[in-house]
Amino acid sequence: MKNFHPKNILVLGGGGARGLAHIGVLEVFEQEGIKFDAIIGTSMGAIVGGYYSQNGSLNGLIKKAKEYIKNSAFLNSKIKFFVEKESKNSLNRMINFLKQEYVVSKLVNKKYLVGGEKLNKAISNFIADDDLENFKIFFVPVSVDLHTGKPIGIEKGSAIKAIRASASIPGVFEPVYWDNMELVDGGVISTIPVHIAMRYRPKTIIAVSVDK
Repeated sequence: MKNFHPKNILVLGGGGARGLAHIGVLEVFEQEGIKFDAIIGTSMGAIVGGYYSQNGSLNGLIKKAKEYIKNSAFLNSKIKFFVEKESKNSLNRMINFLKQEYVVSKLVNKKYLVGGEKLNKAISNFIADDDLENFKIFFVPVSVDLHTGKPIGIEKGSAIKAIRASASIPGVFEPVYWDNMELVDGGVISTIPVHIAMRYRPKTIIAVSVDK
């Protein structure tokens, strides 16, 4: 929206499982009565930010997250690995996982490990598949076009598709094909997409990083 200039923008970065910390941050903002005209997010920040923007509050999000983590479909999926609670052995587990899956994927000549439908289903546990333009708070999930390397902020279209694009880790999840672009996780360029927020020339930008 070229003529849309929100006064206050909240930017939520990526960070895998640590991205769930955005929920706590949003809780504090709610308690303090701090509101935003727009929210921009990437990866886990896009999922949490998307839920908040669509509903206008955090009501029900924690319950949904707990129910999903206990769901058998989640427990039996590869997605579980990427959102598990971190431990001292998390790096070793990731290396071993990727080694095993890489060998298998090479044998069947695949470019990714997890198909788009699985990630769609995971996201749909939190986000209703409405058009982004219908969200209560203006919301922009950020991804990257593999062909050009340019960050892409999506303002309209399928919410689930746009958020999946923002969370599709290259080589792990299937890219999203959108208007002749091949979109993947926005964290490839920047885990905190402040550069996208600046395009709207807001008065205030509050950025939340959970990457470290």
